[in-house]
Amino acid sequence: MATLTPPHRVHHEDKTLRIAVLVARAVLLGGLLALVVFALD
Repeated sequence: MATLTPPHRVHHEDKTLRIAVLVARAVLLGGLLALVVFALD
């Protein structure tokens, strides 16, 4: 594990990457829900 995760910079990039992924998922889920609602309505 120690060899896979070097110091702070990689951790920071990983954190921003996770945030970006969460935002992307939220946007995609929101879009899918909107499409489903419009399709049913």
